[in-house]
Parts: sequence; structure tokens; C-alpha cells
Amino acid sequence: MEIFPQYLQSYHESIHHPQLFLVNTDAAIAMCGNELFDILQKCFGGCIRCAKFFQKFSNETFSTEGPNEFAAKDKIKNNGLLCSFLNAFGNIGGFEKILNFISFDIKDK
Repeated sequence: MEIFPQYLQSYHESIHHPQLFLVNTDAAIAMCGNELFDILQKCFGGCIRCAKFFQKFSNETFSTEGPNEFAAKDKIKNNGLLCSFLNAFGNIGGFEKILNFISFDIKDK
């Protein structure tokens, strides 16, 4: 997500030639946004299979290492594994990177 601005030219070329990713690595990297968000959705328990994983391997306590708490600030009974992941993701700047990625202004040439 951080490197997307470097591949803006390839992104524009890929819009006009949808199969370009098959032969051009830069175009493939520029067009992988959907896959990145699919991975994040699964990491946050957004599909049935991952939600079942979090239900099976959860506990009531969670790690709050880092400067911020992004989940369960009141420490109510919650899915500890998922909350730990959310806290770790937020503390490494993941949410800011997502916001920067989705707010990136793409101008047509």
C-alpha cells in the first residue's frame, strides 16, 4: 500500500489494457489492491472460515502492548485473539496506511 504511488503509471496502463498484468510485473503490483483488502478482511475475521477460527481459538484476555488500544478499551469480555491482532495492527500504523491508500487521489491523464 505504501509503494502504490511508484506504480501509478503502470496503474493507468493497466486500466486501458486489463490483461497487462500477465506480462508486466509493475502492472501486476499496481493492480493488487483487491487482493490486499481481501487478505485484511480475512485477518479481521470478515469471512465465515476466519470467523470460525477466531471463535475456536479465542480467550478472554488480550495483549495491549503498544502505545494505543484499538479494541475493547473497557476490557469487556471479547475475542482476545482478534483484539490482540487489531491492537498490533493499529500500533504498527496499519490503519493510517489503509486510509492513505484509499484516499490517494488518482488523476486521469
